[in-house]
Amino acid sequence: MTHAYTPGVNSAIRKGNVKLVPGTKSFYNTEWDPEEKNNRFFEEDEQRQKYISYLEKYMADWMAHIDAREAATKRGVDQENCYPQFERFNWL
Repeated sequence: MTHAYTPGVNSAIRKGNVKLVPGTKSFYNTEWDPEEKNNRFFEEDEQRQKYISYLEKYMADWMAHIDAREAATKRGVDQENCYPQFERFNWL
């Protein structure tokens, strides 16, 4: 997962050999297309669209988690208290 402090076009998620950049509607298979020249986001493949939706939901959840963690840290909460929240992402 890569992200900017403020979510937006600079946010992206990679899982295995795929990369999704929701802000620019880009989806690449980095194994077959390491230079990211063939955007496959708009291809009408039902499985691909389901996977893109899954990654977008996962990323939105992750960014909400990051925002909550940042807010907790700013309130002076001990950073160690934030780590158990990561356990819900271990199943990926």
